[in-house]
Amino acid sequence: MITIKAKTVRQWLDFPEVRILIMAALAWLLSVILHKLMGRIVRRMSRRYPLLSDLLLRAKGPMLWIVPLLLFSLMLLGLPSRSAPEWLPGLERGLLMSLIAAGTWLLVRWIGALENAAVRLHPFDVKDNGYNRKILTQVRVLSRTGMVVVVVVGVAGIMMSIPQVRQFGASLMASAGLAGLALGFAARPVLSNIIAGLQIALTQPISLDDTVMIEGELGYIEEITATYVVMRIWDERRLVVPLNYFIEHPIRNWTRTDPSLISAVFMWFDYRMPLDPLREELLRICRNTPEWDGKTCILQIAETCEHAMKIRILVSAVGMPAWWDLGCRVREGLVDFVNRNYPDCLPLMRAWAYVDGEQSGTVSEEILINLTPRETRVAVVESGMLQELHVERASRRGYVGNIYKGRVQRVMPGMQAAFVDIGLERAAFLHASDIARPLLSGGEPALPASSAINELIHEGQEIVVQVVKDPIGSKAARLSSHLSISSRYLVLLPQSQTLGISAKIDEEDERRRLRDILSPWLGELPLGYIVRTNAEDQSEEALTFDITYLGKVWRVVQENIVKAKVGERVYEELALPLRSLRDLLHAGIEKVRVDSPETHQQVVKFVNKFMPGLTDRVEYYDGEQSIFDLYGVEDEIQRALRREVPLKSGGHLVIDQTEAMTTIDVNTGGYVGSRNLEETVYRTNLEAAQAAARQLRLRNLGGIIIIDFIDMNDEEHKRQVLRMLEKGLTRDYAKTTVYPMSSLGLVEMTRKRTTESLENQLCEPCPACGGRGTQKTAETVSYEIFREITRAARQFNAQQLLVLANSKVVGRILEEESVVVAELEESISKSIRFQAEEFYPQEQFDVVLL
Repeated sequence: MITIKAKTVRQWLDFPEVRILIMAALAWLLSVILHKLMGRIVRRMSRRYPLLSDLLLRAKGPMLWIVPLLLFSLMLLGLPSRSAPEWLPGLERGLLMSLIAAGTWLLVRWIGALENAAVRLHPFDVKDNGYNRKILTQVRVLSRTGMVVVVVVGVAGIMMSIPQVRQFGASLMASAGLAGLALGFAARPVLSNIIAGLQIALTQPISLDDTVMIEGELGYIEEITATYVVMRIWDERRLVVPLNYFIEHPIRNWTRTDPSLISAVFMWFDYRMPLDPLREELLRICRNTPEWDGKTCILQIAETCEHAMKIRILVSAVGMPAWWDLGCRVREGLVDFVNRNYPDCLPLMRAWAYVDGEQSGTVSEEILINLTPRETRVAVVESGMLQELHVERASRRGYVGNIYKGRVQRVMPGMQAAFVDIGLERAAFLHASDIARPLLSGGEPALPASSAINELIHEGQEIVVQVVKDPIGSKAARLSSHLSISSRYLVLLPQSQTLGISAKIDEEDERRRLRDILSPWLGELPLGYIVRTNAEDQSEEALTFDITYLGKVWRVVQENIVKAKVGERVYEELALPLRSLRDLLHAGIEKVRVDSPETHQQVVKFVNKFMPGLTDRVEYYDGEQSIFDLYGVEDEIQRALRREVPLKSGGHLVIDQTEAMTTIDVNTGGYVGSRNLEETVYRTNLEAAQAAARQLRLRNLGGIIIIDFIDMNDEEHKRQVLRMLEKGLTRDYAKTTVYPMSSLGLVEMTRKRTTESLENQLCEPCPACGGRGTQKTAETVSYEIFREITRAARQFNAQQLLVLANSKVVGRILEEESVVVAELEESISKSIRFQAEEFYPQEQFDVVLL
């Protein structure tokens, strides 16, 4: 019986299928034993050799496949070929493909183990992790790239183990035809990302945990794979970006060299708030806050206004989450501190009392001249309040008053106007009413009076014209051939033998005296004169001096007209400082203060020549504080650019400037008065009339102006409000015309406009709102930064100044104002560093003392 069973077993073993099954079972049994042994080895080595332990631990899964497959393959080699079944080659190919797949799996797991070892050696959650972040980024990118390469090679090996696929690949390589090109093109994105990963690992434009700005989103690098980068945004969203994006596009990396970020906190307090306790509390909060990195902790007064002072606090933290949390903790802590210890120092509203809308006392006037690189500003201050501001920049100087030799380009009979080329970018506009007949044909008799433009001038004709209005927006400059040249007391009118006297000189005896002095000069030359308001009570010698001066100037202009070519300037108006003094300086001006020594010398020479009695009024200002800050002019300028103007009673004006007109809307706001509604409205309108007159002059608003007062039923109240408006306009040098108030409470008026408004000079359409609002230009902010740097250098002793500003402003300063920055550094003997802040609006900047 035993012999029969042995014979039966031997017969079964003669079958190759049975032998193969037995080989598979033995291979599986041996692999289980080796797996158990490996588990014991890992447990013993885990403490002494963590890397080797991790390698063995990660190999457990792949080894469950590799060991039996490898043993099974070796056993199959001992199977006699004559007894091998027909399907054995297919089984061997399957085993080879499985071994390649398992080996690929093992290598990927081992690469992960090496990455984990690097993470253990360079921990991420330490204070100064800049070096560790760089190492981990390189390891992470290289490991991901290595995994991709291993998987690609493994898949290629599996595919090439199939004869049909291997034959197709050989023919493809031999032909190198369109199919090969198509496969290469299809693989290009993968290869480009792999190459980009290697570039990032070597050059490191980004690292893990770097705070970056991509596509307008701020976040930090959370993960870097072989083909993409994951950025975590502040609101927990994830932005997935391909690796090659960081090679092909510029990015903003805030923490590439230094993980610290400066958080700016702004708070408002009353002027009575003591700063030393506030600074001590800020330092205490920072020391008790884990997010603070122990570097920057600064508290300064950033701005002042009539109600409160603006405190700027700068603190530094490592990483974006800590940066945001630190700013919030500082703000909350200081608010709690002030509420507990200084409740009276919270921002308060100060109010002024008006009696019948009048302000008592005399008006003191001063002229302030401020010069910075490439910009000149002249301010007229009355009783400590800014009333007028004139700005002139080297890059955009006005043309009003300049005389040119031009050529008529086009005559428009339907418009009764012509366009004249005077050398500007656009041809200027000349209306028929602005053409002086005696100047048309150079000495020939004047043409008969006619309203037809084509009878006065023709295309191609040369003509001498003067700019009377600068180009504003889309409107061209406006011209006149009624030439005029101004001096201190007179205006010369060439080829006009008329004599005019300013309507503001209302004393008949004075008008008669002036007429007697100037009348003898009319017949000698074909020249006429207009007597300016400043000539009132001036001596005959002073007026004669002006006449002689204007005659010399006109002779020079005539010589220039003969020599000049078309498009050339034959007379240029004075620069802003001298022009302002010529037009604005009078005996009532108490002081003229200039903060530039060179301009001060020019002003003294000019005043001594034309107004010798006022020379002692001119002063040179060299104080540490900016002259405009000394008088609060800078804050007034900022308020003059706002749409809303608060009234001291609690109401406000809303000023809207459009292409066609300017509208001013009056609102009571929170002012309820102490009597009745009619009285409240009347008081608000009285104050609004005075404020509107000041704003028109300050903002240089011109053209058609509509003021929408609050409706009033009392006719006497309407007359008083209109009278207050007219009284406020009496000190305005621009010509104004006020019409009666309508039944709807609207007052229509016009104000002569010769130059751009203050808003158009200093601001540009805001790109963020599509042109619905305005913001200061990068040029304007650049000049404000220069003034702030000069002020800070005078008041504080710092080794270096760091300027935080919008990237557009910083770019403009570094590209277009680099010479000015170098001169400024030499002037203050300190180095200046600029840093772009993407979250800063274009108008915001900070100067940090280091």
